[in-house]
Formats: sequence, C-alpha cells, structure tokens
Amino acid sequence: MFGGDQIIREPFHTGGKINWAYIQQLDTLSFNKAISFIKEYGYPTESLVGKQNYEHECVAASFVSILLHSPHLIVNNKEHFDLLLNEVNKGNLDKEFFAVVLDKGYLMQKKYKYVLYGTEAFGMPCSDIKERTNKARAEIGLQPLADSLFVDCD
Repeated sequence: MFGGDQIIREPFHTGGKINWAYIQQLDTLSFNKAISFIKEYGYPTESLVGKQNYEHECVAASFVSILLHSPHLIVNNKEHFDLLLNEVNKGNLDKEFFAVVLDKGYLMQKKYKYVLYGTEAFGMPCSDIKERTNKARAEIGLQPLADSLFVDCD
C-alpha cells in the first residue's frame, strides 16, 4: 500500500507532470483499502504486525501517508471519523496525529478554509470558533487550547 501511494507521486519528484485527478482516484482506492483493513484488524501497530515488520518504513508509514493524502474522506464521513476515533480510544492511533489529519482535511476544503484542532503542522484556529475547537479536541482526547493559541481571523 505504501509503494502504491508513493509511486504515483514520483513525477512530482522528477519534474514531470502530475495528473491530480488520477492521483485523487488512486488515493481514494488506497484509503478504502486502509479503512477495510482497519475494520477487520484495527489500525496497524507494532503489536498487530510484529516489531520486525513494523520497523520497515513501508509498514509504519503506509497508513500515515494514506490518511494524510485523503483527510477529506474522514472530515466528510462520520463513519470513517468514528472508526478512526475508536482506534484513537484504543490507543492504536495517535490522537495528535489524528488531529493533524483532521486539520489538513478542514484546511484543504473550500467550504471550511480553517483549521479546527490547532496543530503545529497547520496552525492555530480562529478565536471565533474557540468553543467548537475545544469541544472537538476533547472528543479526540486532547486538552483544550489556551486562549493565547487562537488567532483573530477577521
């Protein structure tokens, strides 16, 4: 899964043209495979796949890459969100990483244009959604943000 996710991005690294529509289709297929795996076995962890297997980048990074390439499929789908939240609650998926994926999902969509969780990777949320942010953070097991970590977006 990791190889398939990465190889389609190779033209980007070599200066070639990328067909983004094609990449999005493949990302969706990879995401659906990952979701099917998680439904059947759980989010891949060292204890699930074995330490020797998990030490390989292609194992440890595959679901990380897949989730980061399709965060909108989590933000816009409660079933996917709930499945992954369940993995956070089991301790299989890091809650801070889950917040990063969700922030990317909010930020990349035209209908939102903001981050909700306030992660280092994507910045701080607007002060006018402070209550919503802290409620969302609590839902995934994160502490509320201090008032100083919100920005004025007017």
